[in-house]
Amino acid sequence: TCLACRGVPGAYSGEAAAKFCPGAPVRYYPSFQDVFEAVDRGEAPYGILPIENSNAGSVTQVYDLMKAYRF
Repeated sequence: TCLACRGVPGAYSGEAAAKFCPGAPVRYYPSFQDVFEAVDRGEAPYGILPIENSNAGSVTQVYDLMKAYRF
């Protein structure tokens, strides 16, 4: 199985996924919601997403999706 991340290869989420689960394949999705949907559908056991950004602070969209999907 793969890990779900937002972005493209080389993105910070991909780097985090490699540290979380070394060697696991990563599938990239275009939006935060797409990552949640992939985990909800069982396409990936985990979604790797940011909750803080050094430039903008909290990533509130991810918090909102965590609540909506009850993850």
